[in-house]
Amino acid sequence: MPVDFFENPEKLLANATNFLIQGQEFDEASILLLCEINVSLWNDVVNGPTELAITLTGDRAIYDIIQDRQNKSTILIHDAFDAVLP
Repeated sequence: MPVDFFENPEKLLANATNFLIQGQEFDEASILLLCEINVSLWNDVVNGPTELAITLTGDRAIYDIIQDRQNKSTILIHDAFDAVLP
């Protein structure tokens, strides 16, 4: 993953939001606009990066949506991050 996502995680959030807007998934893009993002990477010294964690924080309504892994919006948001990550 490009280093700039770690130096500026808001860029990753903006890319995922833009991806959703391009797909006319406006409700999900609005959810991301109301979130703050943190990106963490755990490295394995021998094998390289092993785990990427994207943490979104927001108010209670946002929390209720993104914690429900079966929610259509949660799935679309997850897919948007998958699409914009290398």
